[in-house]
Amino acid sequence: MNSCVRAGLVGAALMVAAVSTPAMADTKVFAKSGNWEAYSGTSSDGTKVCGISASGGGRWFGFKYFADDSEFTVQLSKDTWEIPKGQKVSVALTFDDDTPWKAQATGFKMSDGDDALQFGIPFKQATNFLKEFQAADAMVIEFPSQKALKAWEADMKGSHNIVEQFGKCLQRM
Repeated sequence: MNSCVRAGLVGAALMVAAVSTPAMADTKVFAKSGNWEAYSGTSSDGTKVCGISASGGGRWFGFKYFADDSEFTVQLSKDTWEIPKGQKVSVALTFDDDTPWKAQATGFKMSDGDDALQFGIPFKQATNFLKEFQAADAMVIEFPSQKALKAWEADMKGSHNIVEQFGKCLQRM
């Protein structure tokens, strides 16, 4: 086979592979405050996203908004969890001494392979959630229906500034 034809076939194969390969998420951290980071960019399916997150001790907490979604998304992961995809888990998230936010979270896999949980916060409740988040000194996350999942406590240092940065990202979106 002549080298021009071979090069053309290789190039065509690479183009097909590039088109059929799922896009990678492309987010960039644009602000840090205390333990928190604010980021923006696109998710793996190309949807615009704004988020805030914190990690430590093998745990990760994220609060995100995907463009055109009907709610905000809370995601939690721990590197030792074993939660099957689709499993429902009760979650109670409390800021300081405020009333707990209760939800049925659903199991899924993070892009790094860690098992995780996620649940939604409807638009009409997001303002109150973010006000409590922003003012809190501590956040406690409990899993009342799962004795195997231990409660977490997170330091909210920097949450005030990071919520302001998150709001700016939403305005740009």
